[in-house]
Amino acid sequence: MLVLAAVGARAAWSRLSTPDLDPDLLAIAPFDAADAPLTAWREGLLDLLAQNLNGAGPLKVVPPSRVADGWDGRADEYSAVGLGRRTAAHAGIVGSIYARGADSVRLTAAVYDVGSRRLLGDLQVVVPVGRMDQGADSLTVGILQVLGRERALGTHRPPSSGTSAMAALKTYLQAEMHYRRMDWDAAQPLYERAAQLDTNFALAYHRLSFVRSQRSSGIDSLIWFNGLRAGRLHRGLPERDSLLVMIDSLQAAVWYYTTESTPVSDSLDALLTRRLFATHEVANRRYPEDAELWYMLGVNLDQLADPMPDKGRRTLAALDRTIALDSAFLPAYARAINIAAALDGEDAARRYIAAFIARRPAGQRADAARIDDILFDPRRAGTEEAERALASAGTRVLLTAWSPLLWWYDSSETAIRVARRLLAHPDAERLDPRGMVYPEFILAVSLATRGHVGEACATMSSPQWNIYPQLALLGCVSPDSASALIRTLERRYQGQPRRLVIYLPWWSATGDTARLAEMRRYGEAVARTGADGAARTHGGVLAASARGFLALARGDSTEALARFLDAPDTLCQFCDAQRLAKARLLAAAGRAREAIGVLDFDLERSVFPLAFALRLQRARLAEQLGDTATAADDYSRVWRAWGRGDPAMRDSAEVARAALERLRRGR
Repeated sequence: MLVLAAVGARAAWSRLSTPDLDPDLLAIAPFDAADAPLTAWREGLLDLLAQNLNGAGPLKVVPPSRVADGWDGRADEYSAVGLGRRTAAHAGIVGSIYARGADSVRLTAAVYDVGSRRLLGDLQVVVPVGRMDQGADSLTVGILQVLGRERALGTHRPPSSGTSAMAALKTYLQAEMHYRRMDWDAAQPLYERAAQLDTNFALAYHRLSFVRSQRSSGIDSLIWFNGLRAGRLHRGLPERDSLLVMIDSLQAAVWYYTTESTPVSDSLDALLTRRLFATHEVANRRYPEDAELWYMLGVNLDQLADPMPDKGRRTLAALDRTIALDSAFLPAYARAINIAAALDGEDAARRYIAAFIARRPAGQRADAARIDDILFDPRRAGTEEAERALASAGTRVLLTAWSPLLWWYDSSETAIRVARRLLAHPDAERLDPRGMVYPEFILAVSLATRGHVGEACATMSSPQWNIYPQLALLGCVSPDSASALIRTLERRYQGQPRRLVIYLPWWSATGDTARLAEMRRYGEAVARTGADGAARTHGGVLAASARGFLALARGDSTEALARFLDAPDTLCQFCDAQRLAKARLLAAAGRAREAIGVLDFDLERSVFPLAFALRLQRARLAEQLGDTATAADDYSRVWRAWGRGDPAMRDSAEVARAALERLRRGR
């Protein structure tokens, strides 16, 4: 993309040129002018180009006065390279002005890599003689494109910027410099300024949507507004940029139309999500060497995709592909830290953290990574250095630092330590309780995944709809209290069968066959009369799941299994309890291999309390099937996570510990 052009030029020039050349510096020569009436523009064009290019991203231009004084060169390679070497610039630019008829001029420019003496690109524009400023703007865009093609990763660059306002483009490129370093606080006002300078600048709105999402701690309508506006303005962009903005717009639509404050049918949610990933498929197929498109795929797999086999691995693979294509693209490292921690443990997370920090990132994410670097290090975690870092961190930094720690089940329970610090922070209330990032929820998740389910339940003054049913199943409060709260939560999602499925296990566990029968009838009605195919599909899933839990509540395991097999749990995002019931029924029926397949849906990255009950079940099945590596890994995680938890959790942890010993003895 043009917007990254100036940033990317640094890497290529650094490889190809001599060490004493400044990788960000351009040297522009006065233009040749064969016709006497045009000689006044020899230095005038130099001044206009210097003004446009200086400060575009990291680019700097040798002062025109330094070049023009005594200039006797020509618009050729020898003069361009010589100028670059004299001024320590990595690129030399020379050009010419020719009269074309009575009222037009032809402007040409050639861009040379000084170190390699290679011609990077030839440019030519024709403009009215009275619009030389317009010609300078067109040459500026072309020069940025030429420099962009020299990126070390070789990503595709578009043929235009998406704006005709040079001031907007220049401001945008300044913002891009901060974007790649993840300095969102510095980038956002510059993107806002670029959008103000050109209100039709789709790429500026695209970036604003992303940057605001990184800075927001809750629901921010301007994230969606900017993403949707970018989508409306994408026409006329080069294909690659158009695809990127379409992805951004669809992502914004999915989030906007599926928030708690904007109830929507499951069918629209599913339709938008399918369109989003179909657009990703087209984009990655057409531009397989484009780092940013791979990054956006990783973002959306991570945030939006339904549960699927190897979801975490697919997400991490997309981010690793981004890094391989553009090792300076810092957002990919930042997102990979959490996923690596969940999939492969603290050592893998520390490798991404080290690579990230080594590239000198700026902003809150960088501050969080530096805290994680301290806390993951056993020699530094308990020191004054760690205490000072935590004491000086704001809520966003603490929240971001907590994320990879959630999957680290160390004896000091560091994730709980950071979550408590977040909850006690003076600014904690600024984190939006409507999302999944508010401090009570963060602490509850940290406690529950370490087996402290009673305290987790007591922590939440307003129980979260998707975690509370699992805590209730683990016995965090009395059945009567849990039933009352679940009934309140369930009423909130009437009309959304995709979410209602999560409450079925509780009604089955408590023998509430009347409520299960009601959900079965509702699901059947939606399956018959839903607005479209997606709505009818989710209605059918709710009906089949309700039939399964109804049979289970009545003690009919054969009927329960048959009904669960009719309900594809790939369409259910928070259905850990359903998967556990289905896996246990399959295992009891002697179908161990099918049972373990039910549990292989991104289990490594689940933040919900039942994840370790599922892990324990998967470990038993893996051991039964002779997969001792998977069994040992799952048993170990259960033991480390729940070994210090409530009595019931410790009992499960002891089972896991004994199994580990058995595996070690080879018995």
